[in-house]
Amino acid sequence: MKSLFKIIILVTTISAFTSCQKQGTSLSTDNDQAKKTEAMVAESNRRLGLPNITKFTEKRFMKLIYELRDKETRTYSYFMNRDGKLIFLCNSIGYGIPAAVQYVNPQKFVSVDSGGANYNEDKLIPQPEPNGMFMPDSLDATYVLCTMNGQVKPVYTEPKIIVSPFKLKAYASLAPTPKKKATGGIKSIIKEYQKRKASKPSTVN
Repeated sequence: MKSLFKIIILVTTISAFTSCQKQGTSLSTDNDQAKKTEAMVAESNRRLGLPNITKFTEKRFMKLIYELRDKETRTYSYFMNRDGKLIFLCNSIGYGIPAAVQYVNPQKFVSVDSGGANYNEDKLIPQPEPNGMFMPDSLDATYVLCTMNGQVKPVYTEPKIIVSPFKLKAYASLAPTPKKKATGGIKSIIKEYQKRKASKPSTVN
């Protein structure tokens, strides 16, 4: 019985030693690969150098996009159905805001007593929004500022949307028909009624 116990201990020790040796070999191989890759990248940079960018066109485009987004641009919002056809959502302002965007920094540092003498530890914790709510890290939804009858109303949508500064060809529309404003007041309405009444043919008994 003692011999069997010794054999089990010996096998366990050998297995643990082999595992540690394999792990050490793997780490050593990874380090060698990392060093060689770094050397190759350094050599390629020495031979080729960095791209010769002089106009910074893409950065200028990004600057333009930021500046246009900063304006209250009149836009048209659509979403796409399963057949790939555009459905008109509403006339809108701006280009939509992802629902996961946060107004304040989502995290903050707080000082926590670590239990040691005169020693506090800074810890990173979530920070709520001004309304006291904690926003999700990601959310596949968008707020669109739709306009109707001179008013701006936020519309929450989870389907992906397309926001364009010009009208696109839409298959259908979800937007309600805007109310028509009466012109000329009550006198204009009475005058229109009298005009319609006079245009009707008189009946002869």
